[in-house]
Amino acid sequence: MSDYSKHEHYMNGNAEFFCDHGHKIKDLETQKPLFNGDSYNHIHFFEGETSKSEHHRHKICYYTGPAIPAACGYGHYHYFYGVTSIDDDHSHYYRGITDIEDNE
Repeated sequence: MSDYSKHEHYMNGNAEFFCDHGHKIKDLETQKPLFNGDSYNHIHFFEGETSKSEHHRHKICYYTGPAIPAACGYGHYHYFYGVTSIDDDHSHYYRGITDIEDNE
């Protein structure tokens, strides 16, 4: 059994298409959870970079939304969203979802 207080998620998402290009967010890992009560009442901090497109990347960092129980009754996931850093004189809105993590 894993230590639930130390679990992490992988994140996948997209940055909006803007200035004739877009970026992907793939296999970025969250940090350990920040709890506020029970196991579902937690969020994760994340930081990293988007994929390279049009010869540049953007930095992203923020917090996920709260844990959402998976429909199968096994585990949970989080949505995330935000605005990238300004690079090449522009930024992008981004959003995505984490993988499902076991609640054990």
